Formats: sequence, structure tokens, C-alpha cells
Amino acid sequence: MMEYGVLGKVLGHSWSPQLHGMLADYDYQLIPKETPELAKEFLLKKEYRGVNVTIPYKGLACDLCDEVDEGGRKTGAVNTVVNKNGRLYGYNTDIAGFAALAERAGVEFKDRDVLILGTGGTAHTALAVIEAAGAKAVHFVSRTPKQNELSYQQAAQRQSVQVIVNTTPVGMYPNTDEKPIDPALFKNLEAVLDVVYNPLRSRLVSEAQELGVKSMGGLYMLVEQARAASEKFTGIPIPPEAAEQVYRRLVMQCSNICLIGMPSSGKSTIGRKLARRMGRPFVDADRALEEDESCSIAMMFKKWGEEGFRQRESRCIARLAAGSGQVIACGGGVVERQENIRALRRNGVMVFIDRQVSGLKVGGRRPLSTSMEALRRMEKRRRPLYKAAADLRAANNGGLFSAVVPHIEEELYAYFGVERPKPESFGPA
Repeated sequence: MMEYGVLGKVLGHSWSPQLHGMLADYDYQLIPKETPELAKEFLLKKEYRGVNVTIPYKGLACDLCDEVDEGGRKTGAVNTVVNKNGRLYGYNTDIAGFAALAERAGVEFKDRDVLILGTGGTAHTALAVIEAAGAKAVHFVSRTPKQNELSYQQAAQRQSVQVIVNTTPVGMYPNTDEKPIDPALFKNLEAVLDVVYNPLRSRLVSEAQELGVKSMGGLYMLVEQARAASEKFTGIPIPPEAAEQVYRRLVMQCSNICLIGMPSSGKSTIGRKLARRMGRPFVDADRALEEDESCSIAMMFKKWGEEGFRQRESRCIARLAAGSGQVIACGGGVVERQENIRALRRNGVMVFIDRQVSGLKVGGRRPLSTSMEALRRMEKRRRPLYKAAADLRAANNGGLFSAVVPHIEEELYAYFGVERPKPESFGPA
């Protein structure tokens, strides 16, 4: 008999094994099942101690349980199933998770006009929390609306909307450039919550934040529902402060570390050493682009000009940014396009490697670094862009590039609010 796991249709994006590994000491597996029939067969075989259930089997799990908690009965959805002596007990721990997400984000539902995007189990979970908080009006939004549901076109006309809650998978990895609705359409919008947690900031959340709207993705909900689920699995309480540390560790672990800065500022050298030190994969965006195009950067400039090169660079950056837990050394001109910064920010923290112009190199593989004067003009234009995009700054002026690595590492642990692991767990710098 297996111990625990997560049951769903597509699970390649799931961070649940990492999360449960941080919360408790038990075996936790992915259990992908392509069809409802296969999911039902697995649940009824009862060859497990407990499982979490995700899209699209929460309603099915609710129907198959011998006993269901109040939240499961109210929503018709169960995301936690515990096998006790052959009887299946179902729980909706998503309710506690969503309530915790809203509280952490500072989102108020009382007397608010709320749109819930989607009509599945998670939508009804959100509804339970929103109604209990005293919302003024709540509307489900669907691509195929039934009675009392709005189409997306109808929803876009509702200017009284103050809060949007996305419960659909639109914008989830690998389709990170998608969004279910445009937040800019709503002039009275106060807040956006998105249950999507991979990427950490979906396009919907990112665009809402750019508008100055209070917004948050679904990772905190995932952690809090997992804390409640783990307690159901084991009967052992997990204090909120422990879950908070797990959340911060998971955010740091899954965030890309994106190095930006001028050509020859040291991004690639520092990136390799930082990746080795922190046990992460390293990606040189320029080299990845050359592999994508089977062509050197110099040749790309020659064949397509700078505009053609930038278009191809943006496609490459979007692909790399959709991954997680990497160190990415970006090309010097990545900040020339705002779409690149938006893509990198969805799953990453931006670190500006700041090197004085006098320390930069002319020529080499860098088509725009033709002279020191060209570098000075470039640096003057780009410096405000680097500073605007950066979450952290690391000066790299003189000495060994490797000396910058421990500084960046310390800054990252402070930025994420995570205690630094003991030095002996690291490889060489």
C-alpha cells in the first residue's frame, strides 16, 4: 500500500511532492490518471493511506467518499481523501487554503462585487468563503455559460466589479502567456486572486499588479490547504509559523534567479558559480538562443538586424522564464523590451550585476559593443532600465567575479526571508 500522493489528470506542473516533503516525513507520489474511469478505479481500490485530489476529479472524489465534511458537502468537491480501515473520508481543505490566501493578500469580500472565473470545484470553494464574508454580489463566469452565469463578454461589461478570482487553469505552466480576462477592463477593480501557482505570478496577477491592483497567486493557498491535508493524513498538528517558513522556502526554491546587466558585466561567470553553489541548473540565455536558432548572435544581427534579433530573443526568454528554480544569465539587451521583464518576473527575482563602464570589454561576441564610446552610450540608456527591473543589485567592480557570489546568495536569502542553510551543504563557489 502506498502512503500519500496527489491524484489528477495532468500533474507535470505539480509542486505538491516538494511541498509535502517540507511539511512532513512521508512518501508522497504523483498519481496521474487520464480519465474519470481510471481515477474512480484508483480511488475505489483503496491501496493508499490518503491522497490529495486536483483538477478535474474533486467532484468525483466527493461522490465516492463514504463520509464527507461540511465543506465538501457544501461545495460538492473534495481535495483530500483519507482511507481509514477501508472507509473513505473526504475533506475540502481548499476552503481553509483560499481563506488564508485572501487574508494574506489583504483582500476584502464584504460588500464587494465579485467575479469568479470558472465554475468547477475550486470555484465553489471560493464561493463558500466569499459568501461567508458577506459579498454584495457574486457571479460565476464561464466560456459556456448556463443559467445565472455570465459569459466573459458579459463579465467585461460589468464595471461595478471590485474583486476577480480566477479558478481556471488559464495561465498555468506551460501556457504562461495566457490570461482568462483583462484586468484593465475594470475601472473599479480593487483586487485579484488567482489559484494558479505555477508560475508564481500568472499573467493575470502580473498585469493587475502593474495597474496598482492588490493581487496574489495561488501558492499560499496550496501551502495552507496542504498543511490542513497533512494534518488529516497524520493526525499531527502543523503550526502556522512552520507552514509560513515552508511557503517562503518553496517560493525561493521555485523562483528563477535572473541576472541582468551590461554585456561583459560578469553575468555568465557569476551565474555559473551561483548555480553551483545553490544547487540549481544554470542557463545562459544567449547560448540558449543560439541553440534555438542554430546561429551565432553576430550572424543573427547580420541576417535580421537588431529588431529581428530582439524578436527571437523574446521568444527564447519567454520559454526560459516559464521554467522554475534556475539561474538565468540574460543578454545585456533583455531590458530593451518590457515583455521580457514581464515574462521573467512571473517566476523570477531580478538581480542587476552592476559593473562600471571602465570594466566592460569591447568587441568579442557582442555585436553592439563596438567601442568604449558605444558602451558608454548603451550604459547610459540602459542603466535606468536595469534599475527599474531589478529586485536586487550586486556591484561587480574589481577583484574576482566569484567574490560577488556569496553576497548575492546572502541577499537572496534575506529577500525571500529564508534562513540560510549550513555552509557545508554547498558545493564549491
